[in-house]
Amino acid sequence: MVLWLKQISKWKGRCRCRCRCRFRCWRCKARKRGEEEVRQTENELWLEFYGPYLHIWPFQELCSRLETNVRQGLTAKAAAEKLARNGKNVLPLPLKQDVQFWKFIKDCFSILGIFILLCSFACFAIYFTFETDSKVKGKTDPEFLVAGIILLFYDDNEDMVMAFDELMPMYCTVLRDGKKMVILTQDVVIGDIVPIRYGQRIPADLRFFSSSGLEVNNVALTGYSKPVNIIPTKPVSKWGSNNVGFACSHAMKGYGFGVAIACGKDTDVGTMTALSFRERPPSRVERHQTQIGYYTLVMIGIVCILLLWTTGLERGEILYEVNLSLLIALTPFYLPFIVYWGMRRTKNQMNKKQNLRSTTTVGLSTVIVTDLEGTMTKRRMRVSEIFVDMELLSAENLDLNAQSSRFIELIRASVLCNDAVICPGNIGVANKHYSSADKMQVTVHRTRDEEGQPKLILLMKGHCDVVVRRCSTFGLRGEELPLDNQLQDIVLNLADGLLEAGRHVSTSTGLEDGEYKYRDYLAVDTFALRFLGMIATHNPARSTIPRAVVRCRSAGIKLILVTRRKRKLAKSLAVDVGILAAPWEAGSLAGTDIVDMSKLADEKPHHQRWHIEQLLLDRRDLVCAKTSTEQLHWIVDACRRLGAVVSIIGSTLHDTPAIRSGHFGCAVMCEASADLILLDSSFATLVSVVADSRLLYENLKKALAYCLATNTTSILVYIAFFLLRVPFHIHIMAELILAFFVNLLPAMTLIYEPPEEKLMQQMPKVYDDFLLNSRLLFVSHILVGTIEAAAVFMTYFVFMAGKGFVPRTLVGQHIMWHDKVVTDITDAFGQEWTSAARQRLECQASSLCLMSLITMQCTNLVLTKTGRANLLAHGFDNWRLTVAVVFLICLCAGISLLNATVCLRTEGTNELKFGRFLWTICPFVALLVFLESTRRYFLRLFPDSWLELATMY
Repeated sequence: MVLWLKQISKWKGRCRCRCRCRFRCWRCKARKRGEEEVRQTENELWLEFYGPYLHIWPFQELCSRLETNVRQGLTAKAAAEKLARNGKNVLPLPLKQDVQFWKFIKDCFSILGIFILLCSFACFAIYFTFETDSKVKGKTDPEFLVAGIILLFYDDNEDMVMAFDELMPMYCTVLRDGKKMVILTQDVVIGDIVPIRYGQRIPADLRFFSSSGLEVNNVALTGYSKPVNIIPTKPVSKWGSNNVGFACSHAMKGYGFGVAIACGKDTDVGTMTALSFRERPPSRVERHQTQIGYYTLVMIGIVCILLLWTTGLERGEILYEVNLSLLIALTPFYLPFIVYWGMRRTKNQMNKKQNLRSTTTVGLSTVIVTDLEGTMTKRRMRVSEIFVDMELLSAENLDLNAQSSRFIELIRASVLCNDAVICPGNIGVANKHYSSADKMQVTVHRTRDEEGQPKLILLMKGHCDVVVRRCSTFGLRGEELPLDNQLQDIVLNLADGLLEAGRHVSTSTGLEDGEYKYRDYLAVDTFALRFLGMIATHNPARSTIPRAVVRCRSAGIKLILVTRRKRKLAKSLAVDVGILAAPWEAGSLAGTDIVDMSKLADEKPHHQRWHIEQLLLDRRDLVCAKTSTEQLHWIVDACRRLGAVVSIIGSTLHDTPAIRSGHFGCAVMCEASADLILLDSSFATLVSVVADSRLLYENLKKALAYCLATNTTSILVYIAFFLLRVPFHIHIMAELILAFFVNLLPAMTLIYEPPEEKLMQQMPKVYDDFLLNSRLLFVSHILVGTIEAAAVFMTYFVFMAGKGFVPRTLVGQHIMWHDKVVTDITDAFGQEWTSAARQRLECQASSLCLMSLITMQCTNLVLTKTGRANLLAHGFDNWRLTVAVVFLICLCAGISLLNATVCLRTEGTNELKFGRFLWTICPFVALLVFLESTRRYFLRLFPDSWLELATMY
């Protein structure tokens, strides 16, 4: 027994000590699997660390790390393992978008939508309940059914998802196990050898190791339509390289072979896609919807409490009707229509492709980030100066007939080096395209000399410092002189001066010799060229930009101008557009300077973000030169973290992450990701959009102040019914007429009201961004609402007194008045009123109260045109509002002339006297005009006083 136990313990010990037993235990098997996974993912860890440098890594070592071969490609087993481990080659797009029906359902079932839907269901429930319980069929009031029917029929990323999804091809050709295979693009893995021919789209980021005349068009990514000539050389930067083809690019001509160095989300397009679909900051409309939702929830809670309290006292149909009338009166049915109409009108006025939700957000902008060269210049290069024969000539005062032969030679060199043909005899032999790494272009042409003998010409054009260093002589008035270091410094200093003046300088050189074969133009001694001259071009600023810059500064908007150009050129452009003061002007604009972002490129990302935040806090305006795509995104993100509302203008797919991270995005090309498309690519257009958005916000508050004024009357009528027990309430149909025809339609005309103040001279209302604020509620409910309520109550009591019911006899009659059994209610004249007579009288009183509200709202509509300005000085240019005033007057007169069947409760004749009604209502109209005009007068007389803080909404 002891020996058996010893054997068992010995067996167990073997099992636990690094696989020395015959059968492996589960711990050893797990350890073995872990070691295999480590060995399998070693190259993946290397790729994760050195991924940004694969385009410059030694090609043989790269193939070894990618486990591939240029002749055989990946094996099927290795490709399957990489696909299972790294995932499919797809862009990180969000999940499938909902169908339109579900989007409609989600929009309907917001807080306000649910509230309106519940009101509709309550109307239906009350109607069918009373219809079932009614002893006499067909006598139930139909206004509940009509109200239910009226209430019942009461941003997105889809375009951008489709735009990104259409970039990737569906099928591609790869080399696996030595054979070409056509597979789905989503099955491409890192290390695949991909042959590319003209007309195809690149499925992943490829490093080309062989090419023949291959040109790739990256216009969808960079915005530059000029194709990139693929040459398997060792570049410096990835985007400036000639050996990398990016995913989603098109092959324009030629063919080549490349190895996949990034797939799916790891590609440059995948990175931009992931950043583009990050959650955007909430727009202004969304914040307003949240605020309105809270307001609606408070109203629901109050009405529910009142409903439980009032219906618990006594039961009856009239109690449900009064509560439902208050519920309909306090529900802002008009709000979605007014906001939508305002945004739609502003969008149409801008006459640009724009997202509706962004129409109000852009007016709140505190920071605008834009491209200095793309949106502020005319984008039309013009020749400004020509340097030839050691003389600087102005292009404006140039006499072509008086120029030397060296001038003609310089012009010919600039034209030929642009791949142009002057005459059929000039035939291009070779062409080395311009690249950001070499900063020059070399062309070889076959032509004839003056004697008709054939000869070859080598021409070079490029950056001045690069081309001049390759020159040994220069031409001066027909002579060829040596170009020493002193003369080179003179030419370079002149080029620097032109760059500081905002000129684009290109230098041309040439070499002529009939003995050269030029079979390989790189074998030519390109360091012994003859300097011909320089041509300076200028991209002038738009004439509307300086004024737009002044408007932004007066509006409290911080400007951040970014460019990929050098610091000197950026400074010159900033001076032209008015961001910086010219050196010869007295004084300078403090707080604005040029920042060279390339000096921060070598630092770690979190250090760069910290420097960017310090620059934003230190400078009033910021001009960033040599800015990369990542730095642009960090600038926008830093502005957001500092609490700014950011509007950004982008022009290429590279700018999509920055556009999506801002509150408001403008674009020239990226239509799917932008909120606004600038058709003219002008910064001044965005500034005008900001002004239109601010006007929309002010007019929306005027429209809400007009609509909310009737709430006070409904609340006081409700209080008088239950506390004073007065048989007075506004019928449901009267509330619906008031909501849609009296409040909604006239309020929509206030959207067209012109500005009463210079809105672009006010600071952005970031901390007062509330559509419903306390000042607006105070003015609409207290100052205006109480006067309208007093007019309604006075009209009601005067009308009822004329029928024999003085105010003291109405107190305590609210339940008995609506009791159909009681038929002997006596008035002050001794007349007995039956149930049908009381119902007819009640209908007439409700119509009269509706007429009072229409009259007071007509007056309020005219007064709401201005918040501070004098009404007569502001003028009546808004003809739509004039039509609305005429409409309200006609509606009021029509109610007095029609039968009382407008409330759907009786068929009796109308006995309203319009003259007595006007005599009763006119004092309240005069009082409202006097108080509101006086308030506006003191607002103009004492700005920034306590009155403005309390009543200026």
